[in-house]
Amino acid sequence: MFRSVQALLALVVVTSSVSAATIEIALQDFQASGVLRYTFNGGEVTNGSSGLFRLGTQNPSGSPADLLTNPEFGFCIELEQPFTSTFQTYDVGDLTTANNPVSAVTGPVTLAKANLVRQLWSLFYDDSWENPPPYTDTQITDCIAFSAALYEILSDFDGVSLASLDTNAGIFTVDGAHFLDPNDPLQQFPAEARAQQYLSALSLSYNGPLANLVALTNATYQDYIVEVIPEASSMTLCGLGMLVAAYGYRRTRRQPAQA
Repeated sequence: MFRSVQALLALVVVTSSVSAATIEIALQDFQASGVLRYTFNGGEVTNGSSGLFRLGTQNPSGSPADLLTNPEFGFCIELEQPFTSTFQTYDVGDLTTANNPVSAVTGPVTLAKANLVRQLWSLFYDDSWENPPPYTDTQITDCIAFSAALYEILSDFDGVSLASLDTNAGIFTVDGAHFLDPNDPLQQFPAEARAQQYLSALSLSYNGPLANLVALTNATYQDYIVEVIPEASSMTLCGLGMLVAAYGYRRTRRQPAQA
């Protein structure tokens, strides 16, 4: 019986890894958003819409695409590709598949970067950003700052030292944030300081929960990161796999050594 379950689980793993997961994505709106002023790769100061993105989804194929909801909420992760409000087919994979094509400036999303992003999300992502407007200034500040911290990790984290995470230095830097008028002091958001607070709270020895994130990638359009919440049946299957593995381990330990 144990071997039969093992074979079944192995078949599930092999089958899921063969076929790529895809889903059709279209940008619907921005949540708790404003304008982030930043520089990238030594360029001029740029004003870009920043915040949480509401994404329409349809026609999921394969796992974990079949766990995505409609709409999904996530953050964009490319500073050099356009958005689109028309449905386009996206690949769905783990965070190391993000930035498609791989940026020649920032390089690939390494496992170290991916785990730091998952930590950031677990600690500071706020579900209230997904609510319809209006938003408070604090919500907007925090949401823009979260986006800036995400860019900083993907652009500048060297995989070794958290000192590389500095919104004032490196490939990506933050110049400020505002609502509509950058010259109106009443519309300014202290997103730069808040982003640095997020980054300073991260730890390379963190042992808490990590968010379950996936990358939505398209070679032509903006890539996104979204959180996947496993269904109860998926969590049950995962628990079954761990139970079977533990049972097998105990059986192996109890077998007498062969002469």
